Amino acid sequence: MMPLEKRWNWQVALLWIMTLAITTWLYAPGVHGPFLFDDLSSVVSIRVIDTGLPAALDAIMGDRSGALGRPVSIASFVAQELFLDDTSTTAKSLNIVLHLVNGCLVFGLIYQLLTGFKLPNSALISALTAGAWMVSPLYVSTVLYVVQRMAMLSTFFALLVVNLYLFWRFRSDKSPPANWVCILVGVMLLALATLSKENGILILPIIMVFEALFFSATYRFKAASLFEHRPGWFLLLAGAALASLAGAGVLANHFLSSYQYHPFSLTERVLTEARVLWDYVAQLLKPEVQRMGIYHDDIVLSKSLWEPISTVWAVFCWIGIFAAGLIASKKRQGRLLFFCLCFFLIGHIAESSIFPLELYFEHRNYLPGIALFLAIAVIVSYASLRWPEIAKPLFAWITVCNIFLLSQASSQVQIWSSEPLLRLNSVIAHPNSPRANIDMASQMSAVGEIDAAIEYSRLAHLASVNSEARVSENTFDHQMRDLALTCYAQDPVAARKVLDRANNDPAETGFTTVRNLRLIVGLLEAGQCPDFPADELSQVLAEKYLSKASMTSEMRDTYVVLATFENFRHSYERAYSYLSILLASNPRDIGAQLMQLHFATALEKPEEANDLMSRLETSRAQGLLTVAQQQILSLYTEN
Repeated sequence: MMPLEKRWNWQVALLWIMTLAITTWLYAPGVHGPFLFDDLSSVVSIRVIDTGLPAALDAIMGDRSGALGRPVSIASFVAQELFLDDTSTTAKSLNIVLHLVNGCLVFGLIYQLLTGFKLPNSALISALTAGAWMVSPLYVSTVLYVVQRMAMLSTFFALLVVNLYLFWRFRSDKSPPANWVCILVGVMLLALATLSKENGILILPIIMVFEALFFSATYRFKAASLFEHRPGWFLLLAGAALASLAGAGVLANHFLSSYQYHPFSLTERVLTEARVLWDYVAQLLKPEVQRMGIYHDDIVLSKSLWEPISTVWAVFCWIGIFAAGLIASKKRQGRLLFFCLCFFLIGHIAESSIFPLELYFEHRNYLPGIALFLAIAVIVSYASLRWPEIAKPLFAWITVCNIFLLSQASSQVQIWSSEPLLRLNSVIAHPNSPRANIDMASQMSAVGEIDAAIEYSRLAHLASVNSEARVSENTFDHQMRDLALTCYAQDPVAARKVLDRANNDPAETGFTTVRNLRLIVGLLEAGQCPDFPADELSQVLAEKYLSKASMTSEMRDTYVVLATFENFRHSYERAYSYLSILLASNPRDIGAQLMQLHFATALEKPEEANDLMSRLETSRAQGLLTVAQQQILSLYTEN
């Protein structure tokens, strides 16, 4: 009887085409969703269409999203604006296309592994499991969250690297020229993955684990052992791994110093992440869509192994499954499954280990989650090899599971297609999330329900104060958010009530975030806050900030926004005073110097204006000014 693999070749091709079409249909409604949260600072803020190539290069090379910057990802946003448009519909459409391409690469990865180890029905199993990855509801918040193109691009290049590696590794004729071509192309792709998002580098240790597991002297590929018979390749990979570890050490030193800005310690974070990783596994294999979404800042922190008690179970289950994997790796089947475990854990090591990042984000599973679907493919392949009679029922069950995942993902896409629906769903799913309540407050103010908006803002403040996973919001930030909500609702009466409350309820000096004041300034400049009590707010801010004898580096943005606010009011003297405080603390701040040049000129301070222009010209000669800054400076030097 002809094997299923031979009889189903054309059916598998048709199945994969249908999978791509269904995934496109699944995500199509999501293109109508809005820009969200970090989109506003990382994507919407890019404006290069009217300024040309130099400004585009500034945007690409000046990105500080990560330790290395993310120029490849930013370049994709810039290219979209230059050659297409800057709408959320186009941005989300491109994300969907990228997800489809990544799905094809996942198919290639699984197929190469299964065929490389001579497992049956490789094409069909690869199509079914890669299809399950594509329609997993946990990835909706990655695909339809525009800024997460960074994670998707990093995964794209990482998948190209691993597919190239597998293609080379399972070839029988490894000529030296082909070897060097593979090395050079692989290194370039690895660099692109890392410059899309830093954790792209993690595909290198994943490949090294695979090499160690399957091409060591104990396995049947002994004759082709990379470690025994190709020492040059081994040294190359080992050197790259050591360089990666050294770089991680430098980054670790930088990030560990940032724990002072988080409410949790290193130990608490590591213990919490043990629980978080199990939750990721559960959400991939048995999703609870009612808990999914953009915000998870209400997560319970693990104070110790015993608090909550689930922590000790999570930690020891990880230890147990890793030990079981080591034991099982003595056999071929166990070795592939152990690789899947290592793939998942290494893929999470950058964002779910020691670094002081936020505790939970769904997009962190975009690359590591592939390992779970690969493990399913391995189990089904070996089961159908051992018991051929159960092959068809297994494939039928996987198809049923895929349909279930599709239905679950469809509900999530519908939610993500509507901003009000997404905000409502977030606050219902996470009532103790400060961000979810803030979003709902914004939604209420947008429809003029200022009382409801103020109430949600109060709930957000209480949730922040009681949160174990984020720094508590101070009272002044709460007051500024309420003021921004009144501005957004165009309710000057409510704005004066908030200001009266601020005057009668002395708050801590200083913001924990300047976002609310920046929002107020943006709305005022756009003319969306008629009759807003800007003079009263100016006085409140001056009492808090002009009396400061010194400032810290963390307050830099605060003083810039304060000066911008006073510029809107045409109160140049007060704006000048704010920037004088900033420049006294950091005299080399080029952005502050340019702003101060404007105010010194407006206030007719020619000596100071000339001094500022001289310092800025020196900085320009040293190549320290961006194109936009050079253009601003030219307005003063050419007159």
